[in-house]
Amino acid sequence: AIIIILAAILLPMITNRINDARLSRLAAEYRTIKTAVAMYYADVGALPQNGFTDLYSPATPPDGWRGPYIEKAPVGNFIISPFNTNMALYYYAPTGGYTWDTITYQELVYMRVSTKDRNDTDLTKITAGLATQLDQKIDDGSLSSGLVLADDSTNPNYLDFFLIGILP
Repeated sequence: AIIIILAAILLPMITNRINDARLSRLAAEYRTIKTAVAMYYADVGALPQNGFTDLYSPATPPDGWRGPYIEKAPVGNFIISPFNTNMALYYYAPTGGYTWDTITYQELVYMRVSTKDRNDTDLTKITAGLATQLDQKIDDGSLSSGLVLADDSTNPNYLDFFLIGILP
């Protein structure tokens, strides 16, 4: 009975520590990837357009490429996040630009942490509470504004992290 009582007391504490560690690791990985994209841009003079492949091992390295800029080899275009979800890198340059949190960019690169894998199978979801905690760690605490945006703030299927943008 004493062991069961101790387990009931300690289990929530351990779970919270695990989530805190995952949040810290994902925040650190976001910053690392943001730095890698900025270094790529500084060396090449263009944004990476082929996801993590451009940062790790492009088929034909562009002039000025001094990579690899990240240490993890992506599987396809994905790196597994601490939440057992996929992280993918996207380049976006629509005609007329794209507005991210009130600023219109000619082109931009963002990272998506998604609950779908390459086969479109559901993976572990990041709960809205954990997504908000992550947003507070990195950004403004709101999943509808700032550097971190969610498709649905009450039940996010994915989080988008702004990395770098080029103004018109």
